[in-house]
Amino acid sequence: MNIDEDELKEGLIEATEKQLDIHQDNTIPAGMMCPPGFMLTYTEFDTFQDFLDQSPWDVENQQDFREIPGDEFDTYVRQNTEFQDWEHMQEVAGKEYVDRKTD
Repeated sequence: MNIDEDELKEGLIEATEKQLDIHQDNTIPAGMMCPPGFMLTYTEFDTFQDFLDQSPWDVENQQDFREIPGDEFDTYVRQNTEFQDWEHMQEVAGKEYVDRKTD
């Protein structure tokens, strides 16, 4: 049985997106999903931590991050990245993460 590589990648992407939807605490750390190369491509920041450090919120842990109002974070993402909102940023980061892991 031959498996088409594109179909396999698409299946992995879908599985990753579902996992991220199910586990809102992100089982994949943001720094791994948004590594420096990703951040430099889509933002003016070197790392995801720099992105958070420059935000108007004091983010010391995952709980602090969860407490940021979604609409406010979407605005911050829109103003400081090439993405329209946090969901789109996660979607692209997730797809690129899967691509990196399957190459």
